[in-house]
Amino acid sequence: MFAHQPRFIADLSLSSSSNPLNVPHYHHTMQQFVEHVKIAARKNNLRHQKSSKERYDRHRSNTQYSVGQSVLIRNRNPHINKFSPRFIGLYIIIDRLHDKTYIVRNDKSGHQAQVPLHDIRSIN
Repeated sequence: MFAHQPRFIADLSLSSSSNPLNVPHYHHTMQQFVEHVKIAARKNNLRHQKSSKERYDRHRSNTQYSVGQSVLIRNRNPHINKFSPRFIGLYIIIDRLHDKTYIVRNDKSGHQAQVPLHDIRSIN
């Protein structure tokens, strides 16, 4: 029907199309091709992840708070009405559990809470 027999792009053998197909050789060649594609895709993913991380970290501020510093924390019940404040209180940092987790306490009410870094805002 066609002038030549169609060949798969990964069929790297240079054998002529008149020879009968060597199925084990073809299968082995295809497995090698798939492995090379997987390795290339894995390297490409790692390269893109690294460049995305560098792009993100370029504009990221690494805010650190010291013990005893006065801060505001995010209002965890903001749906009372639309004019409710997003950040509430005057809290003082008591302890730093991890790089991104702090324990804060309100001096007036004595309320103590464990708060992640993204829910804390500095007063200044």
